[in-house]
Amino acid sequence: MVRAAIEGNDAFVFDDTDVDESATGYTADLLPILRERYPGDTLTFIIGADSLVNSQWVRFDEVLESLDRFVIAPRAGIKPETVQRAIAAIDAPMRERIRTLNLPELPESGTLVRQLLAQQHSVRYLVPDAVWDYIAARGLYGYGAVEPV
Repeated sequence: MVRAAIEGNDAFVFDDTDVDESATGYTADLLPILRERYPGDTLTFIIGADSLVNSQWVRFDEVLESLDRFVIAPRAGIKPETVQRAIAAIDAPMRERIRTLNLPELPESGTLVRQLLAQQHSVRYLVPDAVWDYIAARGLYGYGAVEPV
């Protein structure tokens, strides 16, 4: 789906490191590989505040150590105080790498997309057309396979 979403946009390049069959699926394992593959590049991880506070992170300290920046985007329903508490729980030296974006709280998120699909609602216009076509054709996330519109 990522390939479909960025196809035709020269500003993006797809790296398939985390879809290799030897990949563990853990960000803490992925980042050192990316650091080695792209020496000298700045690694920034962007995450929604909902994922930061609602997900069970594995080896979060290793993730932060592997990054130059960890950037948190606001999400509707996640209070700034909740995000600040999560940041305050991180060791002081690692907090230096964390930034929060000053953006409007948008309700759109991967979580919302999956919830809508599970309820048999279309997510067209919430995701790129190529991604919607992919989801609809395969009946992903509980959405009944339908012909793309």
